[in-house]
Amino acid sequence: PPLELRLLRIATLRDGLAGGLFFSIGVGASPLLVPLLLQEGFGQSAFEAGLVSFGAGIGALAMKPFAPRLVEALTVRRVLVANALLSSLQVAAPGLFAPGWATWAMFGLLAAGGFVRSLQFTTVNALLYADVPRADLSRATTFGAVVQDLAGAVGVAVAALALGALQRMRGGGERDPGHFPSVVARVGALSALSVLFFLRLPPDAGATQR
Repeated sequence: PPLELRLLRIATLRDGLAGGLFFSIGVGASPLLVPLLLQEGFGQSAFEAGLVSFGAGIGALAMKPFAPRLVEALTVRRVLVANALLSSLQVAAPGLFAPGWATWAMFGLLAAGGFVRSLQFTTVNALLYADVPRADLSRATTFGAVVQDLAGAVGVAVAALALGALQRMRGGGERDPGHFPSVVARVGALSALSVLFFLRLPPDAGATQR
């Protein structure tokens, strides 16, 4: 079968997938919400909004050389729990943006968010396959990829539905910056729910992979 449900008997894979699902739903909303906020809320062009949003990608790339050393020093469980909370705050942080903010400040905040989110995704992926037998690695990889893709799609859907609902509650007019803070706060809270699953992990979770 495409998805081997028996693999969910592996605790690190099961809790990693569940925690990663909630985390990715919140994070998956950001690529929709941030450009919309910059364009519809602040009147930026698509090019200008893209330049600002690009900060998240720069931050993600900058994290890659440091992730293995951080996980080695702090353990997988500690990184996942602490960084999930920090990343969730960064998901909600664009709600603070205002028309008077300098471009470099928004770029920097998004870069910091990309930095910590990249660490979280790297650590989750290390956890997922740490205890999977070699013969099942390909099936586990497929399972993980399906869940991550699903989470990203759900994140976009949740963000779009929340924005639409808030717009109707406020009379159905055009969106403005006031529509976004509560929505990004909610998707940040969804990401934070991942902590409940990461706390279930034993202290030495992922040690095989490290």
